[in-house]
Amino acid sequence: MTQEDIISEIEAFAAARGIAPSTVTSKAVSNSRLYERLKRGGGCTLRTAEKIRAFMIASSPVSETGEGAPTAPDSRPAAASGHAAAGDPTGERAA
Repeated sequence: MTQEDIISEIEAFAAARGIAPSTVTSKAVSNSRLYERLKRGGGCTLRTAEKIRAFMIASSPVSETGEGAPTAPDSRPAAASGHAAAGDPTGERAA
């Protein structure tokens, strides 16, 4: 992965979502100045670039073809009372 690659990926991700590229780096690695530093010829570690990519992948919806990042299942514990969990669209009781 080159510096140009990560810049291009950040720009494409930002453009697709209507946000600034600096917002991508801010959300991905808590550094809103990183994008401008990269554009000026500065660098970042491979680990930082991987974190940015991981953020973009995790933030991408799954396409109809199944490509993209899977969404994480709801990790909230089920209601212990036997009643339907809040937000359960079926409204059924837990077994």
